[in-house]
Amino acid sequence: MAAPCASRFGHVRIAVLVRCYNEAVTIGTVVRGFLAALLGARVYVFDNRSSDDTAGAARRAGAVVRQVADQGKGNVIRRMFADVEADVYVLVDGDDTYDASAAPALVETLLANGLDMVVGARRSDEREAYRLGHRFGNRLLTRFVAVVPRSPSSMAVTTGASTLSRARTRFSTVSA
Repeated sequence: MAAPCASRFGHVRIAVLVRCYNEAVTIGTVVRGFLAALLGARVYVFDNRSSDDTAGAARRAGAVVRQVADQGKGNVIRRMFADVEADVYVLVDGDDTYDASAAPALVETLLANGLDMVVGARRSDEREAYRLGHRFGNRLLTRFVAVVPRSPSSMAVTTGASTLSRARTRFSTVSA
């Protein structure tokens, strides 16, 4: 269960949920950044079978670490919402391409306006954070979605940073 974030947001329980796969180089910076930006929040790192020291680096930085054996982002996200109870969830990747100092503004926007979800944008000026071809693929996908009729806003197509209310995370799965 997430701890109440008593400093700025009253007694709202805020959980920062970090998806990781082989992010040992950056995860410590991510965890420390969100712990500093959202005083009182709890940071959970969900490690998706990394072969490096992602889990150890996250623990040393102050995160609660959970292992997810089933590979894939969908499996990790399902596990996050099944394991962590909070009023507000901040979802990010462990690659340090999101500005942790922007998190309080995202949470404030969500709470002040009674929203279910606020989407942040990935910092795109840091080339080291992207795998070979990742930037090109993101641009290509965004342009494709922008021309598809009735498609969602292209702003949110490739971001991994979201802030959600507890109500937004309650969904059920149906299997055939």
